[in-house]
Amino acid sequence: MRFRLLSKKAANVSLILAISAGVALSAAHLPNAEASTGKCSGINDSQVTHEINQIQGSGAESPLVGKSVTTCGTVYAVEAKGYWIQDTTPDSDPATSEGIFVYKSNGVGNIKIGDIVRQKGYVQEYYGLTEINAKAEITKLGTGTVPAAAEITASMTYSNLESLEGMRVFVKSATVVAGTNKYNETFVVPGSTASRVARTDTKTPLFKFDDVFGNVFTDASTFDTISGDPAGPLTYSFGAYGLLMNTGTASVSDTGNTQNSLSADSSSQFTTATFNVENYFAVGSEVSPGDPGTKVTQQQFDTKTAKLSLAIRNSIGSPDVAAVQEVEKIEVLNALASKIASDGGPNYTAYLIEGSDERGIDNAYLVKEGTTVLSVEQKGKDATTTLEGCGPSNTNLLFSRPPLVLRVQTAAGQKIALINNHFKSRGGDDPENKEFQSCREAQAEYVANVANAEASNGYDVIVLGDLNSFPEENVLAILQTNANLTNLVQNIPSDRAFSYIYTGRAQFLDHLLVGGALKTQATGTDSAKINPDHPYSLETDASTPLHVSDHDPIRADF
Repeated sequence: MRFRLLSKKAANVSLILAISAGVALSAAHLPNAEASTGKCSGINDSQVTHEINQIQGSGAESPLVGKSVTTCGTVYAVEAKGYWIQDTTPDSDPATSEGIFVYKSNGVGNIKIGDIVRQKGYVQEYYGLTEINAKAEITKLGTGTVPAAAEITASMTYSNLESLEGMRVFVKSATVVAGTNKYNETFVVPGSTASRVARTDTKTPLFKFDDVFGNVFTDASTFDTISGDPAGPLTYSFGAYGLLMNTGTASVSDTGNTQNSLSADSSSQFTTATFNVENYFAVGSEVSPGDPGTKVTQQQFDTKTAKLSLAIRNSIGSPDVAAVQEVEKIEVLNALASKIASDGGPNYTAYLIEGSDERGIDNAYLVKEGTTVLSVEQKGKDATTTLEGCGPSNTNLLFSRPPLVLRVQTAAGQKIALINNHFKSRGGDDPENKEFQSCREAQAEYVANVANAEASNGYDVIVLGDLNSFPEENVLAILQTNANLTNLVQNIPSDRAFSYIYTGRAQFLDHLLVGGALKTQATGTDSAKINPDHPYSLETDASTPLHVSDHDPIRADF
């Protein structure tokens, strides 16, 4: 039987759901098993070549990768293509795990929780998870008691989790540090906290609740609390440890709302914002080309447009200029401008020039009535590079989404050139992806030259957008040094100093840099917390701006 854990959000209300408690199994070992010293869960077996702790080793990777092993342990969780075993007679080294996942693509047969089994297979690291890839028959040696779950506590560090990988674990209380995402993953830290986990944090024992067994939280938000004794295997996937809950209870409490709205634009200020609105496509378009299942329906488009109207009017205070990324075409942005006006907001004019992106997403602007537009120009559409993979597939183009320059003049006569960007994607968590990093650096060099050219023509410059880069990376250094720009995101209050959350870690991918007189004219920079802090389930709720995108917008006032 599969269970799904749902939490219904309501102030001061907790939804408590009990998941089927673990099977209580009495010891029924083979004859004389209890009298032996045992290699696995109290049973001696001459065919066992390695105990689980020897396979896991004391490091991040197994010392036996690629080798054939025969091991055994007590089954404590079973899924469609594998099962989890743990040795209930551990060694004396706390750094070595006593549990492991056995991948069985040919099926797990009729094994049950509590069986003590022997298994032969090859040791492998599957995207960071030590496991046994096995096709050999599973041999049942006896039955026993499911191993007691080890508790994950706030006193642990992130490195401690490796010693529990593959073992049965539980947590008594935890704090959510990112809204439940589209994959039903909810990232938490044990205990209570008032802080998110920063990308550079290597200490906090961050992990996620994953949905392998169907027990998931579908609408948790940052700083919600989880309590009870949810238990199951500790796995590792997509760059994060995960608790696969298959037994225990869980209580989810809504303990606060991280949403914040920025003040309305003032007539005495010039305000601008950058906002990656994530996959804003027209009705009938495929978000993933070639996949009919991603075709945008009228309802989806209307909901997205309504949410973006709320976000721009209420969350970021109707800035004079909004630089947006991931818009499919001008008709889409015109629909948003019309919706903002009909909802009682200001009149905006949309500007978009098609680029070369294979999905069709472009950089664009919404410019509020009263702001004088001098010109709009796309730069770098035909720029080439010797680097591979920077632009569209099978081309030598530098950009898929070329920079878009908007030149405006304020009521006071100040001329400003905004350069809207969406640099090469990170391709997930890619610290080793040097090619993509080199592409972003080359794009930054090009944009720095554009910024210098605008400055030489008498414009104060704003470079903004989704740069897909961390503040300390060379991409930002190139822009700041080569074009003499200052990154204003450094002025955002520390509790809101991020624009994106990946695998539970808060980080900046979006930036807003300024040059010339704007450096001293900046009066405030902030980020509205309306997206990754909030659950993906809100994406279909047209009454709220929450989770309209995966990026938070950033606004600067001058």
